[in-house]
Amino acid sequence: MKRGTGHLIDIAPTLYDYAQAKYPNTNYGTATNTLPGVSLRKLLNTDLAQVERNQALFWERAGNRAVRFGKWKLVSTYRNGNNVELYDIDTDRGENHNVASQNPQVVKQLEELYRKWAKENDVVNYDRIKGQSSFR
Repeated sequence: MKRGTGHLIDIAPTLYDYAQAKYPNTNYGTATNTLPGVSLRKLLNTDLAQVERNQALFWERAGNRAVRFGKWKLVSTYRNGNNVELYDIDTDRGENHNVASQNPQVVKQLEELYRKWAKENDVVNYDRIKGQSSFR
């Protein structure tokens, strides 16, 4: 059985790896951002059973946020006031049992990782742009 977390951001690194190509550092003289994700080539082509990911995954859309790191997934939805929910994905794949209150240190750690990622990636506070967005 294959284990670990693959994500949409892994597609480009996987394709670059298969093509034996290097992601460009610049495009028409403008520096590019570092390509996120990891190549899944070894996982797809060998008996390797574990996705090797040593970094957290983050996403945000319309004020909804999530962090996935190891067995933990922290989520908050804009509609519920960004109250956080924490799930142990190893034991609760369906995300049915919120264990945030039992793991405040994990919540704190993942929230700090999210804040750092959001700052580094210029994630805009949704309250500032929600009236301008066509997605609701």
